[in-house]
Amino acid sequence: GADGASIHNHGGIEAATSVARSWAAGLDELPALTPAGLKARRQALGLSQAELGDIIDASQAAVAQWETGARAPRNPTQVATALTVAEDRLHHFTQQLTQTAKEHADHAGTRVVILTTLSSGTPIDSADLTPALHRTATGRAFDQLHRAGYHPIIEDNTP
Repeated sequence: GADGASIHNHGGIEAATSVARSWAAGLDELPALTPAGLKARRQALGLSQAELGDIIDASQAAVAQWETGARAPRNPTQVATALTVAEDRLHHFTQQLTQTAKEHADHAGTRVVILTTLSSGTPIDSADLTPALHRTATGRAFDQLHRAGYHPIIEDNTP
C-alpha cells in the first residue's frame, strides 16, 4: 500500500507507511477472504457476481477475478463487511418471514402458508434487501416451514 500513488494520496512516506501499517494490522483481526470463500458466501446468499458487485459497488468482472484469484479486492475489509451485512440481513429477514407465516397460519387454523417473493425489480426499502436476497430468504423460509410441518406456497409479487 505504500507505493508511489499511495504516497501521493497520503501526503508523504510517513503518512503512507502509517496507512499501510494500519491496513496490515487489520489483517490479523479479520478472517481471510479467500477466492473460494468469497464465491461460496456469494452463492449461499443467492447472488450472481453482478448482484454482489452492485451491493459492493464493483463490476461483475472484478468479482469474477476475485473469485478465481486472478486479483484481490483493493479493500478486502469492505468486501468482507458487505458480505457479513448481507448475511445478517438475510438471516434476520428469513426468521421474520418464517415467524410471521407461522403466526398467520396458526391464527387461521391451517398448515398452508403463502410466501410472497419478488422475481426482479429494485431494492426493497422496507427490508433493505435486494430482490435476489429476498428470493433467497423466501426459499429458506419455505424450507424451515416445510420442515416444521407447514405447507408453504411461494407466489411471485413482482410489480
